[in-house]
Amino acid sequence: MGAVEISLRQANRYLLTRQNLLSPCANALQAVRDACGLQAQIPSTPALSLRARVASFTLADYDRMLSQERTLVRTWAMRGTVHTLPADTMARFTYIYVDEASPLAEPAAKALTLLQKGPGTRNGLAQRAVAELGVPPETAREWFGPWGGVLRTLARRNLSVHMPTDSADVPVILTEQWLGRIPEIGTLDDLQAALLCDYLQGYGPATAQDFASFTGLSQAWARPAFERLREELVEVRLEGSNLPHYMLKTDLPALSAITGEEPAPVRVLPRFDSILLAYKDRQRIIDDRFRTRVYRPAAVVEAVVLVDGRVAGTWRMKKTTRELQVVYEPFRRPRGGVAPRAVAAEFQRLARWLGLERLNLTVATEAGM
Repeated sequence: MGAVEISLRQANRYLLTRQNLLSPCANALQAVRDACGLQAQIPSTPALSLRARVASFTLADYDRMLSQERTLVRTWAMRGTVHTLPADTMARFTYIYVDEASPLAEPAAKALTLLQKGPGTRNGLAQRAVAELGVPPETAREWFGPWGGVLRTLARRNLSVHMPTDSADVPVILTEQWLGRIPEIGTLDDLQAALLCDYLQGYGPATAQDFASFTGLSQAWARPAFERLREELVEVRLEGSNLPHYMLKTDLPALSAITGEEPAPVRVLPRFDSILLAYKDRQRIIDDRFRTRVYRPAAVVEAVVLVDGRVAGTWRMKKTTRELQVVYEPFRRPRGGVAPRAVAAEFQRLARWLGLERLNLTVATEAGM
């Protein structure tokens, strides 16, 4: 059977459906699974991502899932960045990066010893390393550096997670102490297959290059995963691309049911939303001529507004005691009609969701737009 052919618009609507952005779902944990985790180095962004995906979702729901139920955990994962992940399947997003042939290096082993005595922040653990283990101060600061240092090594081995906090200096705790167990790991091959299945269910059809970009691993690593699942995959040809895209055969009926004409409501998404990081080729979600307006230097990914399923502009916000101040920068000059009103209404709903009384919306335009 030849490859299935689909348009960009069909691919867009299918993506929005899988990511609960066409119609919100009722289960926040499932939405996190569908997204393959939510990037969370800015602590507020996962809750904003879930607001767009889950009906009646609140900030209290997110805090409860992290702090009380502990069905979600926050730790280092894909692309070496902090993510919010489902606790029971966190290993497929963390341990997948481990070289099992290499023993735990001495600095990470000493950090593990410190955490066995109790949780600590990066700064606190560095001080404890000096006081309790005799580590030189400069070495201790390097071990517990701003990009995770040895703590990221422990996280990838499924040994530590972040404790929820509003502080910039986040406490780290042993996974077993926080969850009461270490989630099942299994073999690296099993984890690789599970991660690829999760990814294709959420973001397929996709290429090996897309999967490598999303995970932060090499294409040489990604291709064998596709090969092992060959019998479970079907090839899809995407409009505008010469590369083969793949999806799970079991998902093909759902894709075939998509016409591309399904109405797509306005969605406000935060910085680093997973839909913006899912592909190396981002044409199904954003026009290439606007790409640099979203994907900035130093790996910054701006907050965006989706209009008719595609990125239509960026936004930033500031909160005061009673007011949400939003600056919205559309890619095209706004004109009267449904779209501008719908964008303003969505920001108004965001203000209410944040518990603020007023919205102060500024629409910024660039010269020559």
